[in-house]
Amino acid sequence: VAGGLTALVAGLLPGWRVTAAAPAHVLKDASGTSSLHSRRWQEALLVVQVALVTTLFAGSTLLVFSFARVLGTDLGFSKHNLAGVQLAPSFPRGPSRAADVDAFYGRVQEAVRGIPGVLSAASLAGGQLPLYSGASTTRLSSPDVHKPPVAADVRRVSPGYFETAGIRLVEGRGFTESDRGKLVAVIDELGAKHLFDGQSALGRRLSNGGLTVIGVAANVKLLGPEGATQPHVYMPFVPGDSIRTLLIRTSTPVADLVPAIHAAVTSVTIGTPKPVKVDVVDEQFRILTADRRFNAAAMTALAVLALMIAASGIYATTAAMVTQQRKEIGIKMALGASTGRVVRGITGSTARLLGVGAAFGLAGAWAAARVLESVVFQVRPSDPVVYLVPLIMIAAGGFIATLWPALRAARMDPLVTLRAE
Repeated sequence: VAGGLTALVAGLLPGWRVTAAAPAHVLKDASGTSSLHSRRWQEALLVVQVALVTTLFAGSTLLVFSFARVLGTDLGFSKHNLAGVQLAPSFPRGPSRAADVDAFYGRVQEAVRGIPGVLSAASLAGGQLPLYSGASTTRLSSPDVHKPPVAADVRRVSPGYFETAGIRLVEGRGFTESDRGKLVAVIDELGAKHLFDGQSALGRRLSNGGLTVIGVAANVKLLGPEGATQPHVYMPFVPGDSIRTLLIRTSTPVADLVPAIHAAVTSVTIGTPKPVKVDVVDEQFRILTADRRFNAAAMTALAVLALMIAASGIYATTAAMVTQQRKEIGIKMALGASTGRVVRGITGSTARLLGVGAAFGLAGAWAAARVLESVVFQVRPSDPVVYLVPLIMIAAGGFIATLWPALRAARMDPLVTLRAE
């Protein structure tokens, strides 16, 4: 519909102008000197084109930079070559259930670690793979300080979890096998800052069951770049944590090891083997950012297309104005105007029109940036680069589109042009 209306307007407007013109006026204009009215129409069209393209390019730049900030966000853990396998085997109840659970997951981890290309493996309770929701929460507080409690995610993890997930330990240490069953915990920097005001958290007590802090981990964004950031507290497994997620760090792309991981897990599965789903964290990240990726790609494609249309419009308009002014150009060259002066005159007049269009476009871009402010990520509408990129693209495209008609005009033979007139 929009294309049809555009074609209709683009065809009717020139046709109406031609039919409305008096024959005598048309014959007079055939001398090669463009009328002021006709030139003003062409200049206005050029200004509108540049203004619209500048606005569109600014919006595209805003979304592309927002997507780049999403991709560059430090998640606090390394998402590359990281995968998880959620397991929920059933174990018979009895006094040996906890030992059976630990033994089963120990065998699974050993089988997975034996795969060529696997660097490490660890477990965490429940389906709490990074970039998935589902962690339980608690009110984190300490009897050592008079600070209000803060909501924190609780994650029960095995020894080697921080190394496998790529989470940096800022202070203290992670868990070892000897910590199993002990009242110890690792909190993140955000929780330590809230509770202990920048003082060392090692050895401090938490009100949550009398836990003692043995380490401080870097802050993580386990729900993605735009997920809510809140403190995390990590604790060892408790007896009977039978539903766990196996976290796997590889040295090669995880997709290449999926069959081997499946075979290793099913080889020690109790009872009838069930299909094993390997969740790749990089794939989760792509799903989380799919909307932003699509919006950035679509806006970029539209902006590039609009720039190409604008460049062709600038070329066509400049070429038409040069053709209409060939008599004036011929006279100037006959009176001694140099080639450089002719080129500078044509490019300078077009540059002024581009400047006017860009100024209107920047005003529209400012308004568009305010509308998009609520959907962009870590990019301010007042960021100068949002407006600098469209200006550079418009200037480059306009210069290239204007230069060729200007050079053609400068190569005209003034005697041939004036004789033809």
